[in-house]
Amino acid sequence: MKRKMHGRERLAAALSRISIRSRLILIYALILLTFFSVSTAFFVQGRNHYTEDLQHQTSDLLYMISFYLTVSMEEMEQETYHLVTDHTLQSEMRDYLDAQTESRKVSLWSSMNDLVLQYAGNSPYISSVTLVSDGAVSTRGRTSYTESREDLEQVIRTADAHEGGAVWLVSHADPETVLLARSVREIRNMSLKTMGYVIYRIRLDRIAADMLSGHDFLSHDTPLVISDPESGMILYPSGGQNAALYQTAANVPDGAFERIRAGGGASYVVLSRQLPSSWRCSLLVSYDELTGPMRRIFLVILIVMACVTVAMFAGASAFAVAFTKHFSVLQQKMERVEANHLEPMETETDYSARRDEIGYLHQAFDRMVRKLRQLIDENYTNQLLLRDAQIQSLVEQLNPHFLYNTLDLIYWDAKVAGQDNICTITDALGSLLRASLSKRRETVPLREELELTDSYMEIQRQRFGERLVYKKQIDEQLLMQAVPFMCLQPLLENAVRYGVENSAVPCRVCLKAAREGGDILLTVMNEASSFPDNLLSRLESGELKPQSHGIALVNIQTRIQLLYGEGYGLSFANAQNEECEETAAVTVRLPMKEGNA
Repeated sequence: MKRKMHGRERLAAALSRISIRSRLILIYALILLTFFSVSTAFFVQGRNHYTEDLQHQTSDLLYMISFYLTVSMEEMEQETYHLVTDHTLQSEMRDYLDAQTESRKVSLWSSMNDLVLQYAGNSPYISSVTLVSDGAVSTRGRTSYTESREDLEQVIRTADAHEGGAVWLVSHADPETVLLARSVREIRNMSLKTMGYVIYRIRLDRIAADMLSGHDFLSHDTPLVISDPESGMILYPSGGQNAALYQTAANVPDGAFERIRAGGGASYVVLSRQLPSSWRCSLLVSYDELTGPMRRIFLVILIVMACVTVAMFAGASAFAVAFTKHFSVLQQKMERVEANHLEPMETETDYSARRDEIGYLHQAFDRMVRKLRQLIDENYTNQLLLRDAQIQSLVEQLNPHFLYNTLDLIYWDAKVAGQDNICTITDALGSLLRASLSKRRETVPLREELELTDSYMEIQRQRFGERLVYKKQIDEQLLMQAVPFMCLQPLLENAVRYGVENSAVPCRVCLKAAREGGDILLTVMNEASSFPDNLLSRLESGELKPQSHGIALVNIQTRIQLLYGEGYGLSFANAQNEECEETAAVTVRLPMKEGNA
C-alpha cells in the first residue's frame, strides 16, 4: 500500500525531476521576482502617500478659492446694501413714487439711475445695473443685456421673498453673467415698504480669472466650475465642447474627492464645496500635470528596475547554462556508454587541462570508459581465441579426411541404391562441414554465405518435405558484398525451429537481400510465429533467459556491432501476410563493402 505523500514530499519529488540548470534558473527567477515585487510595493505605497497629500493640498486650495469667492460675493452684497440704504436713493425713490407730473418722474428717474451707476461703476465685475420701480425698468452699464419680462418678474418675486436681503440668481439673457438682486425698502419710520429693485449683472468669469491668476499650476482651461444645483446650470465657465465635463464635475457631492476623465482622455481631480448662495464650487485640477512628475519618476524607476532585473536574470541564466553545460556533456557521455558507444566523445572544452572538480569528474569518467573499452576488447578477443581453440580441438579430434571419406561412401552407396534424398542430405552436410572446419575469415562474400545457407536449408527441406516452402529474393549485384561469416544460418535455423516445426500446414520461409542507400538489408521471414516485444534488449539485459537460438541472436548482434559499429545489427518485426497469418521477420543491416571471393 502506497504511503500518501505530503506537500513537502511532493514538492521535493517534483524538484527531483527538474534538471540542475532549471533549478538554478528557477531560484534566480524567484529571488529577482521577490526583489522586484517588494520594490514595486514600496513605490506603490509612496505613490499612495503622494495621492493623499495631493488630496489634502487640493482640499486646502478649494477652501481658499471658495473663501475668496465668498468674500467677493459678500463684498458685492454689502455694496448693494449701501446702495439701497443710501439716503439720496431712498429720498428720490419716495419722491418718484409720489410725483404727480411726468417731467418730475423723468428727472427723478434719471437722477436715480446716475446714482446707481455711480455705485456700480467702481467694480470691474459689474457689467450693468438694472433699476426697477413702479413698473419702470432701465439698464445702465457696459452691456445692454436685459432679462425677459417673465424672467424679470421671477427675479422680483425672489427678491421679495428675501425681504430686502441680497439674492443671487441665474441669468437667462447672458449665460456668462449672474444676477445679484435686492429690493429697495423704505427705511424711514421703519415702514420697510418696497419701493423698487436693484439688479446687478455680475461677470463671474472675471472674478474667477482674477482669483486663479496667482496659481500657475492650475489648468486655465477648466480649473473651476461654479454651478447651480437647483437649476442644474453651469454658471462658470461657459459650456462649449467641455459642457459634459463641467456637468460631471458639478455632480460631484460636497466634500467628495473624485477623479474623472474628459472626452479626450484627460484626467482631472475634482473636489466640491458649497457656497453661501447655495451654489456649488468644484475645483478641477489636472491629474496629469499634478502627478506627471511623480508618475514619470515612478515609470523611470520601474523601467530601470525591470531592465536591471532582466539583465540580472539573463546574467544568472547565462551563468547557470555555462555552469551546468559541463554536467550536460558528462550526461551525454554516460548516455553514449549506456548505448554501447565506447568511442571517445569530442567536446568543445579540453577537460584534461582543467584542475577543478568538473575537470576531475570528466577525466575520471574518460579513464573509466577507456578501461571499460579495454576490458571489453580483451574479453572479446579471449572469446574468439577460446572458440578457435575449441574448434581446433574438434578438428584435431576428428580426422576431416575420415569424415569426408565416410560421407562420400554413404553418398555413393545411396546413389547405387537409388536413394536420392540420402545423396542430397550427405552432399549438403559435407558442404556444411567443409565450411565449418575450414580456415575461416571474419567476413565472406554474400555468395559464399548463401551457398552455406542453401546446404542447410536443403537438409531441412529433406526433413520436413512439403511442410517447408523456402524461397529466396536476392539482388545479384550484392553477391560480392562482404557479410559476417555464418550470420544467416542461425536466423534460418530460428525460423525453422519456431515456424516450420510448430506448423501442421506448409510454412513459408523467405530470405531476401536488398540494398537501401549505402546499406545491405538481409531479411529472414517465416510464417506461423512472432517475436516478443523488445526481444534483443530483453535477452541482453537478462530479462529473458536465452536458449541456444537466443544466444545465437545475441552473438550475431555483438559480432556485427564490433565489426561495423552501433548503427548496424539486428531488428525484429511482426506483421500479417495476405492470409492474415502471423509473420515474423528479422533484418540484418550491414554496410556496403565488397568481400574477397
